[in-house]
Amino acid sequence: MRPAPLRRLIATLRLYRRRHLTRQQLRELAPHLLEDIGVTPIEASREGRKRFWEA
Repeated sequence: MRPAPLRRLIATLRLYRRRHLTRQQLRELAPHLLEDIGVTPIEASREGRKRFWEA
């Protein structure tokens, strides 16, 4: 079993990677797909520009 601080670090790094990949995918979605999920191109752009450490 890993020590608690190491587990927290790994969990944080996974969260940051997931945010980065999700935002990258959001930036690449076509406008008609954004419309399907209820997100405007402006909102997608704004979210996609966030840094991975920003919630």
